[in-house]
Amino acid sequence: MQRIAGLDENEAAIYALGIERGVITTRDAMGATKLRQTTAGEILRRLSKRGFFRASISEAGGKGGRGHAQRFAVENPKTALKIVLESIDRFQDLLGQIDEHLEVIGSQGSVDEEMWELSPDTLVSQFVASVGSCSSSVKVVSNDCSWVSSDEIREAFKAASVRGVMITVRAAHVSAKDSETLSGCGVRLEELRARGQPFALVDDRILYLPVKTGSLRSEYSGMCTSNPYLVGNFLSLFENLSSSRRRTGK
Repeated sequence: MQRIAGLDENEAAIYALGIERGVITTRDAMGATKLRQTTAGEILRRLSKRGFFRASISEAGGKGGRGHAQRFAVENPKTALKIVLESIDRFQDLLGQIDEHLEVIGSQGSVDEEMWELSPDTLVSQFVASVGSCSSSVKVVSNDCSWVSSDEIREAFKAASVRGVMITVRAAHVSAKDSETLSGCGVRLEELRARGQPFALVDDRILYLPVKTGSLRSEYSGMCTSNPYLVGNFLSLFENLSSSRRRTGK
């Protein structure tokens, strides 16, 4: 896998430790590589930018002058190596074992309190993966629904709708074309009276917040969390949003 992923020895050691533990810190990366903590941290942050990890939002200036240690949650190889794996089938058995391992780690609830950074390269793929495994609902608040142009999101919505997942999109402005597209994906559309912060909730337990980062073109990074307090606040916001009740779809 190291050769396929294009990782050097230290990068591979850190990623392997991430897969083993689920969440690691720069100190853990130092132990895995025998490098200085600053060097190991640079490698870990570089891997995060490449999509192999999600980084928590770092906090500076904690009590007693000590900050909150930044944590890094491993990304499933199916997400991190999506483009490469599209043409490779021989890793499926190995990835299935890793899937089971990561599900066990995820069920332990060790990462629920963190807010995780998502790069522009991993935001859509991470959201699509969540939609692909959801069982009850997807709730989206949007401004112009420009994300409808994403083939991955449309296909994920269609598949989820077929499984009986209720998908609701509340948007401030939706073109006739986008409205028709959403309807074709089995989406229930409600038009809002005012614009606001876009967000999405998957199964009422995972919150996604897109953040516009492109200066010359519309590019979005994002954040996600399963923190019950934050998820609960945004769920209440979704339920209380004023809507003009123009609906399509289910």
